[in-house]
Amino acid sequence: MDAHGKVSSLVNSIIEEFGDFDLDPFREQSESTREKTEYLTAHRHEYIRTIVDIVEFSQHHPVREVLEIGAFFGVVSIALAKLGFQVCAADLPEYMSMPEQKERFGRHGIEIAEVRLQDYLLPFSDERFDTIVMCEVLEHLNFNPLPLIK
Repeated sequence: MDAHGKVSSLVNSIIEEFGDFDLDPFREQSESTREKTEYLTAHRHEYIRTIVDIVEFSQHHPVREVLEIGAFFGVVSIALAKLGFQVCAADLPEYMSMPEQKERFGRHGIEIAEVRLQDYLLPFSDERFDTIVMCEVLEHLNFNPLPLIK
């Protein structure tokens, strides 16, 4: 099986895992497993492309530690951890402090971090990560992201 096929199978298995998790931090919405899975399935190709890009990049550059900013669903983080990368998954405290998130990411050996991007400071030492992934994040920001990106 080629890299794309391996990643595709891996992403499918991670999406299936979501049936067991209630990821509403405020316990207000009762999003069904079907709705959650439909969302993840609709974005499946994006997860695969991102993971394959990192795997291919790592074949030519030293990549050991990866930070995923906006890691709420964790598909990318979990896949990368299963592929042997050291991963830190970061998102809003309301999401990452949930026991379900701590258990799920912890089960895969993924460090979690609670961050508020509008603070412009990330709680990590400079140059700690070899790669930083930030998918589906910028469109949610209601502040100037340029200082954060810098």
